[in-house]
Amino acid sequence: MVHLFAISICKEISNNKSIILASHIIPPSSWLAYFYKNTIKEFTVFISKFVTGRTPEGMKQQIEKDQYVAYVHKIQRGNGLTCVVTTDHEYPPRVAFKICDVVLKRIQSQFRNKHLLQSMFVSSHTDYTLQKEFDGMLREVLEEYQDPTKVDKLLAARKEIEDAKVQMHVTLDKLLQVGEKLDTLIERSDDLSDSAKQFYIKSKSTNCCAIL
Repeated sequence: MVHLFAISICKEISNNKSIILASHIIPPSSWLAYFYKNTIKEFTVFISKFVTGRTPEGMKQQIEKDQYVAYVHKIQRGNGLTCVVTTDHEYPPRVAFKICDVVLKRIQSQFRNKHLLQSMFVSSHTDYTLQKEFDGMLREVLEEYQDPTKVDKLLAARKEIEDAKVQMHVTLDKLLQVGEKLDTLIERSDDLSDSAKQFYIKSKSTNCCAIL
């Protein structure tokens, strides 16, 4: 069974520094994941911010780490506006990138119709400043695309996605800069609690229910 875990709207505010404007997350359904749902949410936030800061404007990337895949689309000349979709390996990439396109187009449409909302986006420098404005839309898209077989026939933009100007398929480790270590970034991250960091260490050693 395929899983669509989260959709996040992010913004890069400086080199390698990003924020989450809004996000909706459905954690994995296993019994172990149930007990660690807050930890999994924290790691989803960490991944979304990390890949947003490492994705150039106008690029789409498929980034893998263990059993999780992040699909990223940062629009050209969009003031850092980015959509990150987190799934398992079974979820179709074409559909995941379609979700990115749907979310970004809806946001841009709202920006055109609501200038105050666009001003809020431009001035945002802290997490979840637009959660209230976009939570309903993200929830709707997340529910609609949970089963990709129900929406795959409607993907009129398939050729557009496959013919994207730049679309890379990399692992999370390849986004690290020279001398950087993922373990160090996790240890220093303010987005992760001590329990989440301990969970990462344990899951890494046991390779069980790891988000990274």
